[in-house]
Amino acid sequence: MHLQKTFPVEEFLLLAAFQGFGASDHFGMPAWEPRVRAAMDRLRGLDPAFVERLRTDYKIDFSEILKRAPAVVHDDLPEVERALLNAPYELGAEALDWFAWNPVLDPDV
Repeated sequence: MHLQKTFPVEEFLLLAAFQGFGASDHFGMPAWEPRVRAAMDRLRGLDPAFVERLRTDYKIDFSEILKRAPAVVHDDLPEVERALLNAPYELGAEALDWFAWNPVLDPDV
């Protein structure tokens, strides 16, 4: 709550996102780019093992996660990738919140 009151919404969501990812690193660190690239593959449907792990191990339907994604995630995936790699705040609070609270960027799933 202290951090939420201290930082602007976008900065707080970015901090929350990194916590949600379970990351020990942060934007700009070596593990960030591979994590974003893996997430983009997942969003493009190129990681069927991820979808299966969600279904069997976590009892989560990936299509339900995607239904709740903000329009930018559906409309312009290359832009989402560019923003995540260079300036995540450009995605806006809704998209950052979505990335923070789902397993797409989680390397352990």
